[in-house]
Amino acid sequence: MERYNTMSGKKTESSDNIVLYPGLVKRLIEKGMEALKEKDAKKALTMFEQAEQYDAEPSQILFGKALCYVELGKLDDAVLLTDQMLRNDIGNYYDILQIHLSLLVQLGRYDEVVEMLDVVLAEDRLPAKHAESFYQLLHFSRQMVEDSPTYIKEPLSEELDLKETYDDINERDSLEQWHFLQQMRKHNNPADIRTLLSFVESESNDPALRSYALHMLTMHKVEKRVRIRKFDQEAEVIPVELNADEQQRFGNAVVEQLEARLAVENPSLFKMAEQLWWQFLYALYPFTPKPEQKDLWAGAVHVAVHESNGLPFDEEEIAGMYNCRVQQMLEKGEEIHFVETETFQGISGHSFR
Repeated sequence: MERYNTMSGKKTESSDNIVLYPGLVKRLIEKGMEALKEKDAKKALTMFEQAEQYDAEPSQILFGKALCYVELGKLDDAVLLTDQMLRNDIGNYYDILQIHLSLLVQLGRYDEVVEMLDVVLAEDRLPAKHAESFYQLLHFSRQMVEDSPTYIKEPLSEELDLKETYDDINERDSLEQWHFLQQMRKHNNPADIRTLLSFVESESNDPALRSYALHMLTMHKVEKRVRIRKFDQEAEVIPVELNADEQQRFGNAVVEQLEARLAVENPSLFKMAEQLWWQFLYALYPFTPKPEQKDLWAGAVHVAVHESNGLPFDEEEIAGMYNCRVQQMLEKGEEIHFVETETFQGISGHSFR
């Protein structure tokens, strides 16, 4: 009987003559997932390891094991496993890549994140649902590599004491806040939720980090109302009810407009524009840009990316390309630039390129 070796990534022969009960492997995987939902990662890992002993498609089993390693704080083991899955084309490539990159960030291996995403984005086959998060990871990791090399080799889990940080997280700089939030992903207790609610509501905190914290509250299915004000937009939201689909659809619509006009003319500049746009949207979350006119915002991004790179442009020509008014397009371009300067402001010399 064949078994999958997670270390070599190859099938190996077993001399054991094992008779499987019908549906045994499927049941073991289901029990493993159930244990994960119940926060019993040790039991879940046992279930997946038992399933791994039998002849079965390895993707679900290895994916489950990776989740267990994360819950148990064994991030190095999780990275090794997701790396093997990527190399051997096991499971959904982009879903596994998302987990793998997030783990690398938590381990402070930002240079590897940059290297991998540069290759992935150059292939120009990135699914729309992953675009925003991948550009976010690339942006942050580039900043860490360029601006704070001392952080690169330091695992996040060893840098901050959670108990000592709860009371003063809003007073910390953006780098420490980011590390703190990364650590909190592994926990779910009342102190975490109270801290995250306070962090999201504080207008002095970095807008992109507040978006990240809000996503965490949604992930934890928090039902408590939270008031958010960002860039002249204000609302009271319930995290568990939030859905980023609307913003994602609008974001994709703008990217399509940019791609139709900029990708052929200057592919590299289009990639920069796409990254700038997703960064802008992420900083705005849970709000969407106003007014919701895809042509207007595409023109604004077109202008903003030229300005960010110090490139000359004809504002009348660009406005004509997107069928929008020049003055309004320039105002929205300035808005994008303003949000850019307000994002990750605790990091000096940052760049979106």
